[in-house]
Amino acid sequence: MRPSRRSTRPGLAEDLDDTVAYARHIEGHLANLRHATSQRPQVAPLDVEELAAWAQDQGYDPDSGEARSQFAAELARTGRALLWPPGRNDPCWCRSERKYKRCCGVR
Repeated sequence: MRPSRRSTRPGLAEDLDDTVAYARHIEGHLANLRHATSQRPQVAPLDVEELAAWAQDQGYDPDSGEARSQFAAELARTGRALLWPPGRNDPCWCRSERKYKRCCGVR
């Protein structure tokens, strides 16, 4: 979620303008899902370049929500999605390279 360089995809640029706010939004959504379903949801951190290449191979517009959803499903299918929430001392799901308790897990 926290890309090392700015996205070149116009459809993703708005989401990634403030990566901290975006990660907090996703964190809240995941908490709501867990509460509503009593199950641990999965999160699939996306790499923009990997998404673009996958979308091109699959015939999707990489700027579309459908492409992001389908790519996230593919990451989950191939075991690359992460159960949420991670352990407090595990790396944060947002790829900040910080522990979850010091990143998105801060309350």
